[in-house]
Amino acid sequence: MDGQAVLYQGQVFENETHARWAVFLDSLRLDWQYKPQGTTHTAYGGERHAPTFFLGSREAYFVVTDEDPAVSHERIRADQIWAAKLATGTVRGVVLVHGTPDSYWPMIFHAKAIAEPEMHDWLEAAPESIKSLGWHGLPEELVIPKRSLLPEHFAWIHRGVGLDFWNGQLVVVTYEHGFETELREDPVYGQQVEVELLGHASYAAYGLDDPYEPLYVENDAYGFQPQPEYLAAITAATNAKFTARPHSDTLN
Repeated sequence: MDGQAVLYQGQVFENETHARWAVFLDSLRLDWQYKPQGTTHTAYGGERHAPTFFLGSREAYFVVTDEDPAVSHERIRADQIWAAKLATGTVRGVVLVHGTPDSYWPMIFHAKAIAEPEMHDWLEAAPESIKSLGWHGLPEELVIPKRSLLPEHFAWIHRGVGLDFWNGQLVVVTYEHGFETELREDPVYGQQVEVELLGHASYAAYGLDDPYEPLYVENDAYGFQPQPEYLAAITAATNAKFTARPHSDTLN
């Protein structure tokens, strides 16, 4: 049924995946508007493409993309570029999820106004700028020391491993390995050399308001547990049943 329009709470959704994420948002008591229209939702460059959900009370977007693993990297990259343009064009945060509630990965794009020439040039050049330079497509002098490996303009983008719900906020959880160094003897040259080793792994959760400071950090990666509200919402969305509707129906 996933490719067919379905009905949930009196609203016709393009497909079952969209409806499941609506159940997820409802379970967390996050108000949403499906496929919002209007100039206030215009992406950078004047692009008009209705986001999946507008979270009114948060003044943010929740965008759902194709979960098919066979989807090309070009399509995934295009979705990410559009999310970045939506965040800059509307100066609102965007949570982008690839997949269904039971199998997905997220990114968060914080609200970012176009103020710096480099930012403007990067967006104008996308997707070629991403193909050649990735998210690191700006001069090294813009990197924030000890805060982010990304240039300053892109510290507002976080790739996550999952979502969570923390103190009433939807958050994107990232996973990082720390690095440690130790001296070891080089068997060839017979001298001490510094070797970089994987250190302690940790999870950090970023909300929509602050791209630099996480809402929480869990240094015990093996002991990390998502919040009960999040787990209940995922369960509700995964188990939800819907009524199929013909594709010819007009979305409400």
